[in-house]
Amino acid sequence: MDTPSYLIDRDDIAKLAKVSKRQTYRLPLPAPILLGPRTERWIRTEVEQALTAMPRQANAEPAQLERARAIKAAGKAPGPFDRLTS
Repeated sequence: MDTPSYLIDRDDIAKLAKVSKRQTYRLPLPAPILLGPRTERWIRTEVEQALTAMPRQANAEPAQLERARAIKAAGKAPGPFDRLTS
């Protein structure tokens, strides 16, 4: 069944949000339109508004990786038994 282009499915939402399809279940999405018992679609403009309203993370990198990068940038490579503490 062909749906209008302004209705999008979970795969399209994943592409818009640049996440996996599984991660879309965690997104604060508007209520879907039910086309059948197992078929959900969302209005593209509503999803785009919800995604732009989401707060952005300043730094999504884990703290341990961030510290290791800082140590490497300072010129001291940590040894295998060095503790990466702040």
